[in-house]
Amino acid sequence: MCACGHTKEVSYAGDGVEYPVFSCPQCGPDKRNEWALWWSDYSELWKDNAKWDEPKHKLPCLMGFFCSKYAEMYGHPFHFEYATPNPYKSKDFINGRRLLAVFGGDAKLARNYAQWVFAFKIRNADYAISSMGFFVSQKFVSEYMQARARSRVLRRSTPLPTEFLGWCLEHEPEVFDRQQFETWNDLNFMVAYVKQGGTNSAEGRVAVEAVRRGMLPPGPGYANLED
Repeated sequence: MCACGHTKEVSYAGDGVEYPVFSCPQCGPDKRNEWALWWSDYSELWKDNAKWDEPKHKLPCLMGFFCSKYAEMYGHPFHFEYATPNPYKSKDFINGRRLLAVFGGDAKLARNYAQWVFAFKIRNADYAISSMGFFVSQKFVSEYMQARARSRVLRRSTPLPTEFLGWCLEHEPEVFDRQQFETWNDLNFMVAYVKQGGTNSAEGRVAVEAVRRGMLPPGPGYANLED
């Protein structure tokens, strides 16, 4: 409702996304459109990775990313159906806020999850979605977290990081002469040796460097590996 008493009319506008525009038949369109201001900032700002760590940018960046991925997937802009002058009170932004809460406020993790949903749950434009609510699925979130956990587990046959092996070759090359040293299993074997003989050796210094890099817990102990 306009201050003049007339009911405002709603149309849609935007380049890359369709958001509501409110206009009074007597007074004309609203002079300030919060949707236009949001899209003007975040149609590109979400590409700045540093912004995702700043609390005020987390939700608008997530929504900007979602709209851009939607347009990329379907070949047409996302349409915000809920006609409210404030984008942050729209259903899609509310669902975006819920998604952030699911991931403990970690906007980058929420973004990675959204990327995963587009890649593995939507896949192509034949599967139509109409709102951000599709992403707030406990089933999808659980499946994603399980897949993420599996991908982060180091296995005994996993090769050691190239940078770490380069450091060892430069500073403690003799360890390569005394044993095979390529995988996490090899590092665990070395740790067992260090526990018996102490850190005053090439193997000990390698273990200390692994601890410094966060590859092993202090002690030294064993990495979290699966057979």
